[in-house]
Amino acid sequence: DVSHRHAVFTIPEDLRVYFYRKRELLKDLQDTAYKVLDSFHKKKTKGDYELGAIAVVHTFGGDLKWNPHIHVLYTEGGIDRNNKWFKKLDFIPYTYMKKVWRKLVLDIIKNNFRDRKTRNLINKLYKKEFYVNAERRLTNIKQATQYIGRYLARPAIAEYRITNYDGRNVTYWYENKIPKEKREITVDVLEFIGKITQHIHPKGFRVARRYGLYSRVKNKLSIEILKLYNFMKYRNISKLLRKKNSVKKNFKDRLLETFGVNPYICKNCGKDMILWEIWHYKYGLIYNALDKSNYKKIIYEETIEKEISLYTTTQIELF
Repeated sequence: DVSHRHAVFTIPEDLRVYFYRKRELLKDLQDTAYKVLDSFHKKKTKGDYELGAIAVVHTFGGDLKWNPHIHVLYTEGGIDRNNKWFKKLDFIPYTYMKKVWRKLVLDIIKNNFRDRKTRNLINKLYKKEFYVNAERRLTNIKQATQYIGRYLARPAIAEYRITNYDGRNVTYWYENKIPKEKREITVDVLEFIGKITQHIHPKGFRVARRYGLYSRVKNKLSIEILKLYNFMKYRNISKLLRKKNSVKKNFKDRLLETFGVNPYICKNCGKDMILWEIWHYKYGLIYNALDKSNYKKIIYEETIEKEISLYTTTQIELF
């Protein structure tokens, strides 16, 4: 339950088609967004630091055009090598984020597309600023989960944005950012369907990926730790309960607790009886209220303990 920040990493319009031609590179975009954040924190803490991040890829803009970008929710802090929470770093310079993001994205393009046109475009884009935004700060875990939840299973367009369908054309609206205004678009129904289906990912593609503290490996480890913690907690509680109930109960107490019956009550007068005599078929008399000389010697023998169930008890009322 720590503060998080929401960052958005975008790419220029000139590069969007490359990630359409090779959609598997969308994963590289997610990995790259995490590298930008992780590299800064490791640089500040000399590698002795690990943050948590969840990267969600979106391929659509408000107008339904192909516009891949990454939403990242990351912790303002992390753990050190001793697995202790490290001092929070709540600010990453935009200049740093933009430069590293641009460099790593262009490396993806350069390593996967080697034609001359692409090389010329890369040289051109090295002088262009890539847009990154990380203004939104979320102070607690409830805010963070609600906010990132909006991006995990978000469709390309919400139904309420579709304002009209006449059987041939579809009309919908979106919020334009620059200038900030509401715009309405009318397109042929088949074109509209095409705009939506282009954002359906291949089967098995992970829209959300987790890194650092939120990685799947760490998640599995956390589950095991919680199981162990709960087990130890339960065991300690059990020990306390056993210690609390460690006072030995006699025959009378156990029957009263279980059945609500006092076995020592005399049916004739209603008063408590006392134990008078214990006799065993093999050892004879082993206890008598008037003679206890041989009681300790016999009562603790192993053979007596094994055959204790065969004891016959006789109780009488003393007047």
